[in-house]
Amino acid sequence: MSALTLAPLSRDAGEQVRHLDLRDEQSLFVAPIDQMLAEPTQGVDFHVIRDTAAIVGFFKIDPPGISTFTWVAPDEIGLRGLLIGAQYQGRGHGRAFAAALPAYLAACYTAPRATLAVDEANPVARRLYLAGGWQDSGERIDTRAGPAHIMRLDLAALR
Repeated sequence: MSALTLAPLSRDAGEQVRHLDLRDEQSLFVAPIDQMLAEPTQGVDFHVIRDTAAIVGFFKIDPPGISTFTWVAPDEIGLRGLLIGAQYQGRGHGRAFAAALPAYLAACYTAPRATLAVDEANPVARRLYLAGGWQDSGERIDTRAGPAHIMRLDLAALR
């Protein structure tokens, strides 16, 4: 695996991530890239995951006060829409992303916490987030994939 960097993506630069493929089994957890790029909520930030050779992934952040999810507090940021392209999986990019994400979020956003929902049907993702410093809040919600854990990351402690 090459060095991994995270960076903002302008909303008008979607062509840079349209090559990210989605495996059928991933569709339970994340939407296809074209659907994510058509995000209707104003103010949602787009970000890319890049190794030295290519953009290998994409994710969205709901800045404070933007999220439409009731489990994201108004002063928190919400992580959603994470996609590591199918053609780039199995190379450690998910692990490297989970490790790099806390410092990146703390540097980019002033919110005290970040929040995400991770489906119980996706235990690998849950383990990666826990290893990256996220805490399971004990809250559960229902998603199209079934029950999900609400996880939070203390960004203030990272500054």
